[in-house]
Amino acid sequence: MKLKFNKWLFSIIAFIFGFSGTVAAQYGVIENHYLVKGNVKSEKCLTGIPQIKITLKATDENGVDYFTETLTDDKGNYTIDLDNSKVLKFENYLMTVIDEDGKENQGDFQSTRQQVVLRKNDFTKSDFNNWNQYYDSKNTYNYALKFKKDQPCK
Repeated sequence: MKLKFNKWLFSIIAFIFGFSGTVAAQYGVIENHYLVKGNVKSEKCLTGIPQIKITLKATDENGVDYFTETLTDDKGNYTIDLDNSKVLKFENYLMTVIDEDGKENQGDFQSTRQQVVLRKNDFTKSDFNNWNQYYDSKNTYNYALKFKKDQPCK
């Protein structure tokens, strides 16, 4: 009787705190990160543009959109980290490159977009660190953005 009560009590406590057998199964599981890299620069000035928003959008069979976003660094470089579930589920992405801050960072640039196909075999293993495996895309996605209106280089 006491054993049944203890099992029942433990089940209630585990349910409240969200503990389940899946926690033990996940411990020590390697996590895969698929990195899509590139650079955004000014077509006229040939310099990297900071704070440009890069978005990868995938749409599932039910029409639900999934977004992964990042911003370029001071040199115009970016890295988008796709988790394993997205790479296994999707192949076709729409990559958009948008200057959201207007004239603040080196000028006001036109947006662009491109269809991108990313399959698991489009990546090569680049690093292994603390239960994380990193795979770089074989292609880099570089963009040269045009000014919305002709402007001098800064």
